[in-house]
Order: sequence, then C-alpha cells, then structure tokens
Amino acid sequence: MVLLSMDEALRVEDYNHLVQQMLKKVGADRRREPRTNPNGCPAVATFFTSHQFTDYAAVQSLYSEGNEIAAHSITKRLPAEFWRDASDADYVAEFADQRTLFRELAGIPDDRIRGMRAAYLQTSGNDMINMAKNNGFAWDSSYPTAIINPPLWPYTFDYKTTAGCAIAPCPTAPISGLWEIPLIDWLDTNDTLCANVDSCYFPNDKEEALVLLRSNFARHYETNRAPFTLNLRARWFLNDAYYNMEALQEFLDEIQSNSDVFMVTYSQALNWIQNPAPLSNLGDVFACDYSDRTPLCEHPNLCGYLNITYAPNDEDHPGDRFFQTCAECPEVYPWVNNPSGIAEP
Repeated sequence: MVLLSMDEALRVEDYNHLVQQMLKKVGADRRREPRTNPNGCPAVATFFTSHQFTDYAAVQSLYSEGNEIAAHSITKRLPAEFWRDASDADYVAEFADQRTLFRELAGIPDDRIRGMRAAYLQTSGNDMINMAKNNGFAWDSSYPTAIINPPLWPYTFDYKTTAGCAIAPCPTAPISGLWEIPLIDWLDTNDTLCANVDSCYFPNDKEEALVLLRSNFARHYETNRAPFTLNLRARWFLNDAYYNMEALQEFLDEIQSNSDVFMVTYSQALNWIQNPAPLSNLGDVFACDYSDRTPLCEHPNLCGYLNITYAPNDEDHPGDRFFQTCAECPEVYPWVNNPSGIAEP
C-alpha cells in the first residue's frame, strides 16, 4: 500500500500544476487520465490541508474523485512551540472545528474527516492524542519513526508506544481507540534520515531523485510490506526542480506495473489493517464507488476578503485572501473560533 500525501494549504496553483501531474498521466491521445490501481480504480492520495490560502473548490474536486482530506489545523500558526503548549480548547478550535470548513465550503461530511496531522509535527503529547480521540478522529499521523529495518506498521495508542518520538512532548500513557499511521523515515542519498521527501538531501537531477524514491520503496516492498508513506510538499517541485516531478511520474509508472501495489488513502490502508483481506479480494476492499460525493459545481463562487491581518500579514501590512467554493461566500474570512465566517452583529 502506497500512501502518497501532501501537506499544507491546497492552493489552486498547486492543484492545477502539481496534483494533476501526480494523480494523472498522459495517455495515448495526449490527454491526462487518472492513474489506476490493479482493480481499475483511480489511484488516490491523502491531503493534510490547513485553511489559510486553501482553495475549497480544489478540495471538493479532489474529494469527489476519491481522495481523502485530513485536518492540518486552521491557522498553522507560528512559532511551532505554540502547538507544544496549546490547550485542549486550542486544539479543538484548530482541528475539530476544521471539519466545519470542509463541510460548509467543500461539501465533505464531518465523519469523512477521519485523520489529522499536527502542524510542524509538533504535538502536545498525551493531550493532543486524547483530544483527537475525544473529537471523533480515527487516526493521527504526526510522529516520525526511525524504525525502518524493517519499517514499522501503523499501531494503536492502546499501549505505551515504543516507536520513538523525535519531537517532545511524546505520548507516555496508554490511550485506547486511536491509531497512529507513522511517518516512516526515509534514508536519503546522503545517508540522513528524513520524514518528508523535501526534508531529504535535495536531488541534483532526475536520476538522483529516482534513486531516492526507488531505494526507500524497496525497503518496504522487499521486506515486511509495511505501508509506504510518501509525504510531499509543494516546495520539492519548485525552484527549477521540475526534474523531481519527472522522477516521481516515472517512479509511479514503475511501481504501478506491479499487480500487488495499490495507491490508497490513509483511511483505506487502516481499513485493510483492521480487516485484512487477500490480494484476490482487494478489488472490493479498495473499491471506488464515489456516488455519494458531491462533484464540483460548474461555476464556483470566488470569495475575496481584503485587508486581512492574520500572519504572515499584520496590522501594518495587511493582505488579501481569495478562495473558490460551490457554497455561498462566508460573510467574513473564516478563522479559528469562527470557521463559518459569521460577521459580528
């Protein structure tokens, strides 16, 4: 199971120029068509989406096509230490209330936002895990692990974890009812561990990028088949590094030539882990009936909000925010403690 994911805001330019190239490939008629799994269903990914600068028409489009949307906080505010010391109320407002944004602006039911990832991978330890459990999340994916030989499988917090914890505070108590889908560290071409692809030693060319992708996939595929986490951010493809996209496309073509490799969402992988099935039945386990998901409307509304002072802007240097949505535009820019964007009377 290949778990391709992207972090950060889902900007319309990333949706148009990066995501489409990852999830689709050029067919014989020179048109883009969805990548497919061995059962004929589209290859899908999980998007850990923060609010600011996100385009909700893009979110709805991806969700309607079978991809998963997960909570990554409303503000993704700095400094990172805020998340270490944040109260339970802060976490609820940032993560649980993010469901309101996805529901009202992208048409995603609350119960389909099953997972979360802490901003900057900085958690508050036991408190955040308890918050996730108490607010209906099924899984978290905030903890990198250096257990890579063989790679660690997802685990529960029912018992005190021995997976290691790179960023304190760490979970120390058994907390039942929540799964962790860890970020399995990669070993880069400079022999350094890294949890996100763009945190690895930056490839100098396409061939070096292919070595990075192939070697880390092989560690999973050739040993215990633990889910392969491929955690991307837009910056890996920017700054004249288009060869990384070319390498990723070639790599995905290669692994999808195998009849036992499926690109699935985090929740799909967890469903299989909880209810294992043989390869012969994976066509049903990873089925693709998305008829209950609302497709993107033909003419989304463009919502604009001027003189916003939330960071990276401030009172002296305000900025503007825009997003598209099939819903009516909120009265004011949605934010923490006001995810519906209701204007004060």
